[in-house]
Amino acid sequence: MPTRTPRSGRNCVTAAFIACILLGLTGCSDDSSPAPTKSPTPTALTGCTGGEGPSFAGKATSFDAPVATADQLAVATDVSAPAVSSTPAEQSRYRIASVHVSARVVQNGSFVVSPVSLVLLDPEGRLCSRPAQNPLAQPLGLTTIDEQRGADGNVAFLVPADADLADYSVVYVAQPTDRTALAQWSRKGIAPRRTVTDACDGPQGTYDRSNSATSTFGSTGSTVRDGVGTEITAGQPRPRPLAPSSTVPGNVQGITVDIAVTAREADSYVDRRQFVLLDSDGRSCRFGSIPSPGETLTNVLVKAGSTTRYTLIFWAPKGATLKSFTLLQLTDPASKKVATAWSTAAK
Repeated sequence: MPTRTPRSGRNCVTAAFIACILLGLTGCSDDSSPAPTKSPTPTALTGCTGGEGPSFAGKATSFDAPVATADQLAVATDVSAPAVSSTPAEQSRYRIASVHVSARVVQNGSFVVSPVSLVLLDPEGRLCSRPAQNPLAQPLGLTTIDEQRGADGNVAFLVPADADLADYSVVYVAQPTDRTALAQWSRKGIAPRRTVTDACDGPQGTYDRSNSATSTFGSTGSTVRDGVGTEITAGQPRPRPLAPSSTVPGNVQGITVDIAVTAREADSYVDRRQFVLLDSDGRSCRFGSIPSPGETLTNVLVKAGSTTRYTLIFWAPKGATLKSFTLLQLTDPASKKVATAWSTAAK
């Protein structure tokens, strides 16, 4: 009997495949190799991924406008609009956004400025995370500022590579974990109006001037009674630049008044607090409890028969232009009674 020639392995697989089809079975294939799989398409980022950011209940301020926050009223902080930096991020899906921060002490004191107080939010209010290290030039670090030294630097954030930063905003928090922000800057924010007016910013007091004469500046006012007392000549008030210091706030400018004091017949005490400078509306011009640089009168005894010259320095808001003043000499530092006065408006 003739012997059959065995079928090849390929013919056996084909036969099995045909049988599988005839029986209506699923999952059949005529090739034993696995089918190629497709790689998933990366999902495009639509915003920042840091979760819900701090909320701000007030009105946003425009970028590059200084804001004094509730935790540091003596500090004016302003931030720039976020801008995409040319510095590459570690992941291609992200880019580095830069925010420039500037902080200045406008009153007195020493304060700490921290980059973690600034938070970048996308249009949906989500947090934009930060790179592990700030790769930007002039990075903002933890900085102590005072009247003579401010803080300037850049804070880095991670934003989607295709992000449009037009509607992104920056908020300020006192602590990194705070859920409520103390300030917010955005392109839709409101630019604060200039608050400096042509006036002093001290209290408006009431003084008893019933028994006092008012002279022009440059004239001599007298408290001499029965030959005893003082004669004081007060010069015209004039502006004086004041550099911020431990005794001078950063938001003021100086007004100088020179006086010459002559004691008649007896020694006379003269106290700095006896002198009050008023603007044209009766508001007082502040001065420091510690003398400003260049001020020479504190509490002195003027010897009988001698004349001594002193310099008084008052404060006005920086940028203010004042043209009319009244200088009062009180009978006593704690009194509202005026001994003598000088005024721009006197004739």
